Amino acid sequence: MSDVPLLAGTKGDEVVRELLFDQLVKVGIVFVGLLLLAVGMALIWRRATRRDRSR
Repeated sequence: MSDVPLLAGTKGDEVVRELLFDQLVKVGIVFVGLLLLAVGMALIWRRATRRDRSR
């Protein structure tokens, strides 16, 4: 509990902002990765369905 007053000052605000920014960056990286995975799966699905139609 003694660490709580340390976050009350301006340095604490910077630390909190930096931690939030790091979290946002991580979430953004995961989101972009999932988006790329979805696009890749859609392309693979399209190619697979085209091959099935041509047979």
